[in-house]
Amino acid sequence: MKIVAHTLVKNEGNWVWYALMSIVNWVDEVMVWDTGSTDNTVAIIKSIPHPKIKLRQVQANSKAEIAQVRQAMLDVTTADWILLVDADEIWTAAGLQEIREFVASPGERWVGVNNFWSLIGDVYHYLPPKYGRYRIGGQTGDLTI
Repeated sequence: MKIVAHTLVKNEGNWVWYALMSIVNWVDEVMVWDTGSTDNTVAIIKSIPHPKIKLRQVQANSKAEIAQVRQAMLDVTTADWILLVDADEIWTAAGLQEIREFVASPGERWVGVNNFWSLIGDVYHYLPPKYGRYRIGGQTGDLTI
């Protein structure tokens, strides 16, 4: 089963390297589309010498344009599974292993739900799961699909 990560970025220079490095060895491809960064985000992405990372620069300024860019990413993706990764998400190996096992397990599935830690300004401070506001598939907390 092929897994492609989708990451939309804009001015995420503080986090994007960590986010991409946390997932690149666990997925088959990483589609990173920059929507108009004015900081060092694009340079950081280009500095990662990994053939799985595919950078594309597009312009998107409104919520409607961001939605169009997300749809365009979906339209050009040929994969069994898509992992949506924000540019400030840092995945653990254990979490990604769980995703790979979920994808490889028998049976038909349409979506997977995974907890994440919401960081407060840096990687050393985070909100406990009880503060998460999402409710998906019987789970509550900081969740991603």
